[in-house]
Amino acid sequence: MKEDNKGTREKDKKKKSDESRAINKSLRNILILVGILLIIFILSFGMKYYKNKKAYEAVHKEYNYYTFDKEGLHWKTKWVRNDQPYILQLRYWPGEIEDITIIGKLNQVFNNSKNIYLTFNPEGSNLSYVALAAAELSLNINSALGRNMIAACLVNNTVECHTRPIVTCEDKDKAVIYLKDAETPRVILSGNCMIIEGSEEGLVQAAERILYTWYGIMRV
Repeated sequence: MKEDNKGTREKDKKKKSDESRAINKSLRNILILVGILLIIFILSFGMKYYKNKKAYEAVHKEYNYYTFDKEGLHWKTKWVRNDQPYILQLRYWPGEIEDITIIGKLNQVFNNSKNIYLTFNPEGSNLSYVALAAAELSLNINSALGRNMIAACLVNNTVECHTRPIVTCEDKDKAVIYLKDAETPRVILSGNCMIIEGSEEGLVQAAERILYTWYGIMRV
C-alpha cells in the first residue's frame, strides 16, 4: 500500500513537473513573441520618427540665430529694421551659399548713395538668370534696406536699353551693381561698384550672398 502511495506521489510530482515545464515553455514563447513585437514597434516608431525629423529638417533651418522656413521656392525668415519687422524671402538659405566669397571694399559713394544703379550686359548670356538676380536685389534693396534701385544697362545696343541709363563701374559718382556672367560665383567690392558674378543659378546665389551680408545675417 505504501509503495502504491509512493508511486502515486511520484507520478503526481512528475506530472506537476511536466506541467510546470510546459507552462514555463509557453511563458517563454509568449515573452519571446512580446519581445519580437516590441522590437518591431520600436524599429517602426524609430524609422517614422527619423523620417519625420528628416522631413522637418529639410524645410526648417537655423542660421546665426535666425530661423528659416521653406515655403514653395523660397526660404523665409523674420528680420527687423528700426523696430519694423520684415519677412525676407530668398531662394537659398545661408548654409547653401557660405562658400561664395566676398572680396574688396566699397567706398563712401556707394555706402551713402540713396540710389543704386543695377547694370548688366544686354548682349550677354543667361539673361533669364540676370533678370532673376535683378528681381531679388530690387525687391530687397527697395523694401527692406530703404534704398532705390534704378535699372540700367552696360551698353546701349538693344531696344530695351534705349530708355535706360547707361552705367558702368567707371561712373565714379554713382553707386553701381554690375551683374556679370562668370564661371565662379563671387562678389567683388570695388570702390563705388559692386560686381556680382556667376553663371545661371550661381549668379542668383551670389546676389543673395551679398543680401544676407547686408542684412547682417551672414558675415563677409
